[in-house]
Amino acid sequence: MTITLPEDLRGLLSELGFEFPTADEDKIAELGSAWSTLGLELSLHAVQVGLSAAGVWSEHSGKDIDAFKTWWEGEDNPPKSLPEGATAAAMTGTALQICANIVIGLKMYIIAELAATVYAIAAAVAAAVASGGLGGAAVVAIKQAAKEAIGWAIEEALTQILEG
Repeated sequence: MTITLPEDLRGLLSELGFEFPTADEDKIAELGSAWSTLGLELSLHAVQVGLSAAGVWSEHSGKDIDAFKTWWEGEDNPPKSLPEGATAAAMTGTALQICANIVIGLKMYIIAELAATVYAIAAAVAAAVASGGLGGAAVVAIKQAAKEAIGWAIEEALTQILEG
């Protein structure tokens, strides 16, 4: 379920100078899962291919078979590259899952911050009526604090995604 900004909070977020993140955390998580599955499949194929290759030189002989065995056991060989690819795919999957969780956290934080800001503004407006208008200055301060908090959250999320 992709998290969306409640309609009632869109105007305030826009007024603060931000747009709600459009990243689809569900699709990012699905992509992460697909990469993780690929890593597992590559690991399984690496074992199967290794057994098949060994069967070639144990059941056959000749120059071509010796050349194949030499290539197979060489520097950039499938027994080495397939597990490395499996590890890379699994790591990519994990990284994408982490990104999805960061997006979820950011979206939830923004919604919570906006809800708290709406509540604080309502309280300041109510206080303004009782204090003869002094609460108006509080509304400006409340909005500025929310703007700084949301800006910090966005920067933190980007830092976590880009720098790990």
